[in-house]
Order: sequence, then C-alpha cells, then structure tokens
Amino acid sequence: INDAQAAYERAKQLFPNSPEINWQRGNFYLRTGNTRAALRAFQRVLEGDPAFRRQTFDLASRATADAELILEEMIPPNTDIFFQYLYYLLEKQRIDQAVSAWARLLSLGLAFDAKAAFPYLDALIQHQRVEQLTAAWAALGERNPVQFRQRRFTSDLITNRDFESEILNGGLDWRVTAIAGAVVSVDSLTFFDGTHSLKIGFDGKHNLDYGHVLEYVPVKPNTFYRFMGYMRVQGITTDSGPRFQIYDPYDASKLFLSTENLVGSASWSPQQLEFRTGLAT
Repeated sequence: INDAQAAYERAKQLFPNSPEINWQRGNFYLRTGNTRAALRAFQRVLEGDPAFRRQTFDLASRATADAELILEEMIPPNTDIFFQYLYYLLEKQRIDQAVSAWARLLSLGLAFDAKAAFPYLDALIQHQRVEQLTAAWAALGERNPVQFRQRRFTSDLITNRDFESEILNGGLDWRVTAIAGAVVSVDSLTFFDGTHSLKIGFDGKHNLDYGHVLEYVPVKPNTFYRFMGYMRVQGITTDSGPRFQIYDPYDASKLFLSTENLVGSASWSPQQLEFRTGLAT
C-alpha cells in the first residue's frame, strides 16, 4: 500500500492535471479509506475533463453521505462545474444537498447568468420550499439589479407587473409557453399604464383552453389580498373569453378564483379579485 501511494503521488508530481491519473489516485484513496484525499484528486478530474464529471459526481455520492465535504473538497470555485453539480443533485431529487450547493455558490461570489438558476427555483417550487424560493429570488435580484427591476411599490407582489422589463420566462417572473393558435408579445403601442402591455393574439383556427401565461406569486397563509389587473379585448367571438385566474398550484381546491371573461371588443377595464388565503396556502 505504501509503495502504491508513493507511486501515485509521483505520478501526480509528473502529471498534476491529468484527469486519468487523478481518477486512479482518487479511486486508490477511496479503497484505502482516505475520502478527503480522494475528493481532492477528483477535483482535478472535474477541472480537467468535462466528460468525467457525471461519473465523478456518482462516485463521490457513493463514497460519502457528507455533502458538505464534497462541496468543500471536490467542487472547485468554477461556475460551470458548480451548476452541473447542482443540476445533478436536482435530477437525483436531493433537494437539501442542492440547497447547500446553492448557498456555497452564492458565498463564493461567482458570476453567472440568472437564468442558469431557474431549474433550481423550479425544484424549490416543486418541493414547496417557498421560503427558500423567495430567498433565492431575492439573491438573484441583488446580483442582477438591471435584469430584476425593483417593484414600484413594496406592497406589490407581482414581478414585472407592467411588462416594462424583459420577461424572464422562469423563476418568479412571467412564464410564457408557446402553443399553436396563440402568439404572445409585449406591445409598446397599446398600453394602460407605463409604456408596455402584454398582447395575446389568437388566430381563430384553434379551440384553445388557454392558460399559457402565468406567474408564481408567494403569499402568506391566512392573509387578505387584493388583485387588480387591466384588460382590453378586440374581436373575441368565442363565448369563453380571456380572464384572470388566481389559484393554489399545489391544490386548486383550496383556492381558485376567476374574473369575468371578456368577449367582443372593449377598452381597458379593471378586473379585481379579493380573497383570504387558507391556513396551508
């Protein structure tokens, strides 16, 4: 064992950045029970060859249940590697470890595109981690003040309420899903407030059950809220026209509200809903 270790360390001195040699070194140290040294060797593997990353994440996860040790010793301060590891944890449904990885990513101050974090935010939504979701969204806003324009009023809960900013299509901003028969755009010619509005054009050839523009809005339980939006319609011939809906995405039976649907043609009109959230909302 001692001779093997000396040989591996000599190989490291000769080829310090070789993914193949560091992979063998890491496996050797795992077999001899030196997990920390193995993880340090695997860090060189991650940095040296992207093709090795998935199997390195797998091996490290089997070698130790200490997620903090993996973050400390194996994951380098590299944005690309950090997000690959974060996505790996999300795929494996290890949400607590993903939360730890996200916290370390922020603490390192690494630069990254805010949209790269959207799969993590989606996982927090899926797992009902609302407090961690709002904290992560706030952290993205602090890091990207231009992309995440501040709310006009602190009481406003809706992100990008007036469509004056880019639609980010993820996180706690608007999400627009493309679908045949409808075209969604930001209109700078017709608007009620500010200089933009959201325009949804229907081609009249599809019988759509349309709900493909939405936004997640974190709320508090047992709290009174008032929603108001403005809508105009032109040439709506169906009996079931556009409307606003507010509902609990985890259980619509707990909360589902809708404004009156608008048909025909009409100028801007306020649409209002008032409600109190349930104890578990």
